[in-house]
Amino acid sequence: MTPDAPTSAEAILAAYEVATGTRLDGVIIADPFALQALLRVTGATVIPDLETRVTAANVVDLTANEAFSLFPSRRSQAGARAVASGIFEEFIHRSEPDTEDLLILGHMVGEGHLLIYSTDPTMQEGLAGTAAGGAFGGCPGDFLSVVENSSGRTRSTTTRTVR
Repeated sequence: MTPDAPTSAEAILAAYEVATGTRLDGVIIADPFALQALLRVTGATVIPDLETRVTAANVVDLTANEAFSLFPSRRSQAGARAVASGIFEEFIHRSEPDTEDLLILGHMVGEGHLLIYSTDPTMQEGLAGTAAGGAFGGCPGDFLSVVENSSGRTRSTTTRTVR
């Protein structure tokens, strides 16, 4: 995947539409550290498919390593998807966040752990000017982006940008 989130999101949307016949309104890209931040807000949750308690302390290792072995008969990412879906479901149904929760979420987005893309041009224009937009932007001068995409079961994708 490209480290430019809008480009990746457009490719994801196109592939999803071809595969399912359904057009989506946008894409949310979250890494294991985004899930960790969401769990700091919601507290621990139990993922029915895993029958295990997922906490902010164990979610990164669970999604980056252990989930693959918990679902040996399924595709390798089924366990990580089950964890992410369960955490997002818990977050969506949570009561209103307090100031500390908002700070946790702000840091998560600011550090690039959660990226959002919308097919609505006005919404996307607003997102483009934030860390949640995940675009390289038009910075003058040289830049270097080192991207590691590992399809192995022991590492997650990391992106570092130096300008």
